[in-house]
Amino acid sequence: MNGACLLVALAAVVVGGSASAAAAASDIAGCNEAAADPIAWFDLPGQLPFQALPSSDGCWIFVSLATGDGEAGDDDPKGNIALLKRRRGHIDLVRVAHVGGNPNGMALTHDGRVLVVADGNRIAFLDTDRLISGDGGAVLGFWRDSAPAPEHEYVTITSDDKYLFVSDENVRTISVINLASAREARFAQSPAAGKIPVGFGPVAVTLSPDERYLYVTALSMPASPDWPEECVREYDPHKSRQPQGAVFVIDVARAETDAARAVIAVAKAGCTPIRLVLSPSGDTAYVSGRGDNTLRAFDAHRLAADPDQSLLGKVSTGPTPIGIAVVDSGRKLVVTNSNRFGTSSTDQSLLLIDATRITAGDAAVLGAIPARSLPREMRTTSDGHTLLVVNTLSQQLQVIDLLKLAQVMHAANKR
Repeated sequence: MNGACLLVALAAVVVGGSASAAAAASDIAGCNEAAADPIAWFDLPGQLPFQALPSSDGCWIFVSLATGDGEAGDDDPKGNIALLKRRRGHIDLVRVAHVGGNPNGMALTHDGRVLVVADGNRIAFLDTDRLISGDGGAVLGFWRDSAPAPEHEYVTITSDDKYLFVSDENVRTISVINLASAREARFAQSPAAGKIPVGFGPVAVTLSPDERYLYVTALSMPASPDWPEECVREYDPHKSRQPQGAVFVIDVARAETDAARAVIAVAKAGCTPIRLVLSPSGDTAYVSGRGDNTLRAFDAHRLAADPDQSLLGKVSTGPTPIGIAVVDSGRKLVVTNSNRFGTSSTDQSLLLIDATRITAGDAAVLGAIPARSLPREMRTTSDGHTLLVVNTLSQQLQVIDLLKLAQVMHAANKR
């Protein structure tokens, strides 16, 4: 819950009034009221919106406005965070906060008070109450890496808000930061608690539900007899080849004290694995293969214990899949067909997959949902009813009412 709505809820408890509590509940219900149509579109400010992150109560949406690939200066005017207000089926832009750098992946602390942003070559910390109220500067401080141009991509936070894990895409590491100590020091610069060595281009950092493991995707691995060069390089016009990418399994407790030796397993994950999400139970890991147009499903327990035997199945997708969302209580998946390296900015689609039939391969595909140009990141609201999709090149937020969409698709299939 973000700070503003948390204060409303606390006030209701203090006064002990059922009317106040009812009003607060009604306000939150209004935030999560559906739009009139199953799919609604909202224009976003800035050139390259990257991720839309909803607050836990659904009332607010934070959007990172990236500057693009490559290094960005700390004071780049395009590096911003947009704040959107969600209420009664409508979304409105409240303000844009400047952070500089290259804002990409974000995470909220579990108390809702701090927004943590992977901001190019540093990590930005923003006060959500100040961002919402507009009173005072929202940026609390930055953490800067000692490595040159690390290009931080994603962040995740342990449930006790003590540790922060950051993917360092350019330098083959995951940074471990003691977030609790950083907050106590008011975000004064401090060294990382540790660095976890992984493969080339680490991106996803996903904690298991019990937080025993951290799962990391690496776009590629160093060539060796066990890792032959069998995948086409995405950026190479001459189509030279590189090894498959990997899923790294990291022991979280060990990472907090002995990061250099925290990797416990590595599994081959196809060409350019980019995102990883888990089923609600944490038993299955889904990985998008941007380089070979696939969605792979892995047995999460075997990833740690027997990685060579962990693959459950794979499904063909559209061009260069990136984002993955688990919906319908884990029974379905949505994957963005981003066309990330296409030569045109034509509209793309979201692939809907039956997660219960993942071992059936392409037979698990249920259909497609229209999208705009370069659908990239997705997040569901905490009630599971709404899917937020950032379409980067068309600079739009796509809002999908999953219940209404299911009804429309059901009716279409009966015709």
